Amino acid sequence: MNITFGQPIILNGAKSSDVNGTIIQYEWKNGTETVGNQANIVLDNITAEGTYTFTLTVTDDENATATDSVKVITYSDTVVVLNTNQGDIELKMFSNIAPKAVENFVTHSKNGYYDGIIFHRVIKDFMIQGGDPLGTGYGGTSIWGTPFEDETTPSVLFNKPFLLAMANSGKNTNASQFFITTKEADFLNGKYTLFGEVIEGTNTVTAIENTPVGYGDKPKEEQKIIKAYIKFEVK
Repeated sequence: MNITFGQPIILNGAKSSDVNGTIIQYEWKNGTETVGNQANIVLDNITAEGTYTFTLTVTDDENATATDSVKVITYSDTVVVLNTNQGDIELKMFSNIAPKAVENFVTHSKNGYYDGIIFHRVIKDFMIQGGDPLGTGYGGTSIWGTPFEDETTPSVLFNKPFLLAMANSGKNTNASQFFITTKEADFLNGKYTLFGEVIEGTNTVTAIENTPVGYGDKPKEEQKIIKAYIKFEVK
């Protein structure tokens, strides 16, 4: 179950039927903490984004018990998946920081623009770059058909690896190309629009980063986005 962070979590155990007798007791737990003693419960006190596993134990009138569980993932923003030949990369968007870059990337991911596109530039200990349908580093358009402006702010920094940013050829030239950093890169601060981060699949990014490259930092064997799709969308 995927939900937007801050929304109530609704758990329904009324149809639990793994015991033969009449159910007389329900117990919902989040880890070791009991969070409810009814079949259906609503939780509005989840105060952190993350993955939660809720376990339901039912007891019937013959003292038989059965247990089931459900995993709930709370997201604060849209999540895009890049399915590559090395595995999946899950990217959480930063809509509040760079709304235009997010809209562009999410729309391109929805409409199949990135499907089949390669990572055409890979620099070890720096970044992997893709998003160009020509595969040369000279192609790509935004969803508006023209380049769009940078969205940078002094408080948004390239201070850790696995950040997602727009590639550009100068100020306000964002189109479709993007890159994912593999190291801290503070020299990029204020020059490139940072609009997301990797939340799953850092090993996939590393596998692409470590592929042998040739002229122009282009991988000798294609590193390809097979399909880009939306895992979860906050509207």
